[in-house]
Amino acid sequence: MKLKLILSFDHELPLGGVRTSYKEAMFDPTDRLFDLAKEIDVPVVLFTDILCAYRFREWDHNNFFKPYTEQLKTACIGGHDVQLHLHPHWLTSKFENQTFIPSRDYKLADFIGHSIYPTDKIVKTGCDLLNEILLTDHPEYKCLAFRAGGYNLEGDTSKIVNSLLNHGIQYESSIIKGYYFRSGLSEIDFRRMPAQPNWFIGNDGRLDFPSAAGLLEVPIASIPKTPLQCQQGLSSKACPPGHPGTMGTRFMKAILLMWYRRLKCFFQRGCYPLIIIHLM
Repeated sequence: MKLKLILSFDHELPLGGVRTSYKEAMFDPTDRLFDLAKEIDVPVVLFTDILCAYRFREWDHNNFFKPYTEQLKTACIGGHDVQLHLHPHWLTSKFENQTFIPSRDYKLADFIGHSIYPTDKIVKTGCDLLNEILLTDHPEYKCLAFRAGGYNLEGDTSKIVNSLLNHGIQYESSIIKGYYFRSGLSEIDFRRMPAQPNWFIGNDGRLDFPSAAGLLEVPIASIPKTPLQCQQGLSSKACPPGHPGTMGTRFMKAILLMWYRRLKCFFQRGCYPLIIIHLM
């Protein structure tokens, strides 16, 4: 049986705002990722926040939209893949004094029945812009995989799934088995997912019951955090660039190698699911 291992990264601006520049917040870290991936000969998947680009095309074309499109093309030239990642809050966010102000419409379910941006239109907008950016220089490109912003796949999931299927999406990768999260913006509950490593999500939108056809779920691999790791995560925001508590260059390389070694042992035991390793 053929081994299928995928390393994925969300390609997006921080929700809390840009500290110095788009280059520092997003483009430079992604370039470093490309360099590391080349060094260890590993292709990656960028799930790119395309609705951010959709708005910045108007808000700040030269400083964001243009380098954004060039980075996606660079990814394809380097043998990597670029797929659909939707943070729909961009559609109702504001841009004032060269700063974006995020709305609270954080998940696709917030747009069910929306008069201007219904769910199907949001999915179509994302797919169309990705194709516009990449197909001219890379005619072999296909937009066929999806990850929900903030993993928010729930909330009238049937409409979301059918919109994705209608626009050619074949693979879904938002589910982290066993994960539960609740905030003032959303609630995510993946605690009762199917036992098999991959399954189809059907037109009824049920995440917990495998269907005969639909979106192929490729869940994100996860390992429970220890209390020490949880505390390190809380303190990492105060660490300087390059500190082991941040996603500095050496840290990213160590994480990539760690997952490679762990999964090599995993597959040597005869387990062959299709797995997404997602490094935020």
